[in-house]
Amino acid sequence: LGPVVESWIGKGANEPVAETQLEKAIGGDLIEELSRSTGLSKTELLRRLSRDVPRFVDDATPYGTHQR
Repeated sequence: LGPVVESWIGKGANEPVAETQLEKAIGGDLIEELSRSTGLSKTELLRRLSRDVPRFVDDATPYGTHQR
């Protein structure tokens, strides 16, 4: 996911991440655990993560750097 994640960190538009890519990166076991603990279906969880993770990383790294 290198170039995709770089787009979230850097300036400019965030590239989207496919739900299947995110599941592979996070790991199926953790996705299943998160699904059980949140009560969301695996499909819904991955849909939300693929939407929210890029925005979260972008917000946490303004100007391409980590801000505290």
